[in-house]
Amino acid sequence: MALIKESSGDLATYPFVTVVFDEIEKHDRALALLKAAGLGTSIIYLKAITEYDYLKRYRAAGDSNGGNDIASKMVTLSTSSYLGTKDLAVTVNILKEISEC
Repeated sequence: MALIKESSGDLATYPFVTVVFDEIEKHDRALALLKAAGLGTSIIYLKAITEYDYLKRYRAAGDSNGGNDIASKMVTLSTSSYLGTKDLAVTVNILKEISEC
């Protein structure tokens, strides 16, 4: 995993945080653990956005394998105000555990 954040001088807000894993096995394990913890973890894209029928008219035909690869490795973390410090600690610990595998 690598942290991607705003550029120097920018200020970002995050309605959710997306984590992209380098390996599908890590993704699957993290998703299972995070969902079991009940922290609002989800998947926003099941496939490349270019693969959704309602968006096809907005793109040129072509290969979307890269988008499918990323979609298969993404997990979306909630930033809900209902999540507290202990919830954040659980999330961080799970991500650390996965990254050390």
